[in-house]
Amino acid sequence: MRFHKLLIVITLLVFMISEALGQQWQEQNSGVTTHLFDVLFADSSNGWAVGDSGTIISTRDGGATWQSQLSGTNVHFQKVSFVDSLYGWVVGNQGTVLKTTNGGTSWTQLDAELWNYQDVHFVNRSVGYLVAGAQLDKPYGTISKTTNGGMTWDTTIGINAGIFQGVYFVSAAEGWVVGGKTAIDNFDPDIILHTTDSAKTWVEQSTPTFGPLFRVKFLNDRIGCAAGFSNNGQSILLTTDGGNVWAEVLAPGGPQGVLSISLVDSLTIWVARRESVYRTTNGGITWENRGPSSALTLGIYFLNHMQGWLVGTNGTVWKYHDISSSVNRREVRDPQFVLEQNYPNPFNPVTRLRFGLPQDGRVVLRIYDVMGRQVALLLDDNRSAGHHEIMFDANRLASGIYFSTLEYGGRTSVRKMLLVK
Repeated sequence: MRFHKLLIVITLLVFMISEALGQQWQEQNSGVTTHLFDVLFADSSNGWAVGDSGTIISTRDGGATWQSQLSGTNVHFQKVSFVDSLYGWVVGNQGTVLKTTNGGTSWTQLDAELWNYQDVHFVNRSVGYLVAGAQLDKPYGTISKTTNGGMTWDTTIGINAGIFQGVYFVSAAEGWVVGGKTAIDNFDPDIILHTTDSAKTWVEQSTPTFGPLFRVKFLNDRIGCAAGFSNNGQSILLTTDGGNVWAEVLAPGGPQGVLSISLVDSLTIWVARRESVYRTTNGGITWENRGPSSALTLGIYFLNHMQGWLVGTNGTVWKYHDISSSVNRREVRDPQFVLEQNYPNPFNPVTRLRFGLPQDGRVVLRIYDVMGRQVALLLDDNRSAGHHEIMFDANRLASGIYFSTLEYGGRTSVRKMLLVK
């Protein structure tokens, strides 16, 4: 019995070590030395990054190689938006809006008002939105909309409404913009506006005391994140009801501005500060520093749990690849002996565990905590060949990381689970 318990503990330790080693950043050669401010991928192969001096670079192989694209200008580019591998837009200072219909092989400059554009987001090849911040002759910003791919733009909010920094739409009709207010608005530091009628009308959403907001991202019409700067260190706002209520999240790193955010799911969020990259997997309850130590980060984008990219000063590009997640996903497709990832995960407090057996046999399914202590025995019996499913109720357990282990025919399979209450 002691040997068996020791074997389980060793299996758990090997699993955790291999998982940690499998998650890594690799520096990529961008081919440029200008500062890069934003990065976006349409899929695991096709990506773009933009920055100073009219810089646009692209990749067709996940970043293994990057090529410079001819922008025809030397302005400072802020953001890039693509709806697929062909159609994309880039915005920057001095009213610059560029469009491509061939993945960036060629770019066309569109007519737009003379603003310093801070962000752009297209929901399809026709409908998109621009936001602008202040400049010397215009101490306010605008929100503009197009329904024809950028050929013409309509200003939905103009003079004295605010200094806008970020925009995100979950559909052609519903979206949010964030930024800061001007002196005309009594110096209120932040602003979040919401529309559900294609920007015909905007409603200001209430936020906690905060600093100016730089970025906003939503997973769907309910779950979203806004980030910026605050003197009290609360530089991230989260919502789970479409912005009716925004909650402050204590971000790591002290009172620094969050320059870029990327949402993977409702609990997994990556944020980039200039000198650090942090990740939460429990909706902001706890954070961990997950960035490369030498990166000065300005923009970050995650395609999924397994792949992400960050860009920064002097042409810096890094790629994140979670090898352990790749291995786990291959295991799930194995038609033989397999313990699948529990669903949902994270969970509260009930989750479903599925496993497959190649032949009839005795099966033991246990749950362990991070100290290697057994906290539940879900199954210890004979089962027939095929797929099986068991529900696990963790109501009596505290929030944290747990491991499910499946023992069968002298083999053991392990899965990590996250309980969030």
